[in-house]
Amino acid sequence: MGRLIDRREFLCRAAALGAAAAVIPGVLGEPTGREGATPPAAGDKQVPTPAATKPDAARLFFEFRELRPGVLAVLGRGGDTTLGGNNLLVWRPGLTVGGVLIDARHAWLGPTLRRECAAFNAVNHVINTHHHADHTGGNHAFRDMAPIYMHPNARPRVLGMRDTNVRGLGAGAAAAARVKDAPLDDLLRDLDELKGRAEQLTPEDFAPGDAQLMDKPFEAMRLNEVRVEVLHHGPAHTDNDLIVWLPQVNVLHTGDLVFHGLHAFLDRPGGGTVRGWIKVLDKLGTLGDRDTIVVPGHGEPGDRSMIARQGEYLRGLLEFVEKQRAAGTPRDEIVKMVPEGAGSLGLARVLPVTLGAVYDELSGPVE
Repeated sequence: MGRLIDRREFLCRAAALGAAAAVIPGVLGEPTGREGATPPAAGDKQVPTPAATKPDAARLFFEFRELRPGVLAVLGRGGDTTLGGNNLLVWRPGLTVGGVLIDARHAWLGPTLRRECAAFNAVNHVINTHHHADHTGGNHAFRDMAPIYMHPNARPRVLGMRDTNVRGLGAGAAAAARVKDAPLDDLLRDLDELKGRAEQLTPEDFAPGDAQLMDKPFEAMRLNEVRVEVLHHGPAHTDNDLIVWLPQVNVLHTGDLVFHGLHAFLDRPGGGTVRGWIKVLDKLGTLGDRDTIVVPGHGEPGDRSMIARQGEYLRGLLEFVEKQRAAGTPRDEIVKMVPEGAGSLGLARVLPVTLGAVYDELSGPVE
């Protein structure tokens, strides 16, 4: 009789036989209010938050890493980078009014993200750093409990990704099985339930009509007694990148403006520009101090030095492509090259895309 295999091995084999790969598009000072933001009521009770009793980490699919009191980075276990953009869950210690969540992962991970965040503090505000599906797909899981904030350029793109998000549910189990030592039972139950109602999901479940549109270079909000500053410095990785700065706790979430230890993806069809990205990083590097904790869109959290390194990386790619074009090297050859010093970075599959995007930017305007 053949050897019996467990569920994880079965899912891994299914992944190897053709599961789709993850697609990359595929706080101090007097806080100010903002229309649409919901500050806590004056009588909010000062009692321990749910985080005072920590859940069993062994049962959680995600890694919840405490950066500061009331500030948790939500990461893939073991440094896994295949599960979409990094999250940040933030609340004011001592209040039970809820938490602010930065980004929402892939659609298939939304219910699990919601459930596991609630073990620390229930989410009642969601901020999307940009439109990509691995940052906005999970919005549907929070729509009934949290206003969703995004740049105006993001909403029409997210509305257009409904079918892509629903199709992606089929690859969720196999993708989860590839995460080493991650518990799967609760996630698979979440996913089965979601698949059962997938056809009921509408574009507005991912980009609600009442979404809070952040269209200014700087906006300060008071969410759950936490000062949240949202910045947009122009087109960069996309044309709708938002930076989330938490000065009270000295934590910065860059969205995909920073890929730490990884090749960076430039979304030219999404309005991205390498020259603009470099300019935005120059501005971003002025925030905070040597104690600032930076949470990148992808990769491990760290300090501000990763912002400067991201700028150096992009300048290097720009100079490399400029030289190759001047030498007459055709585009189809440039995208196969690996610039000097870039070979050790992860996420190698996006390098040809980014080299091609830089080439196209140098060749003319975005179509």
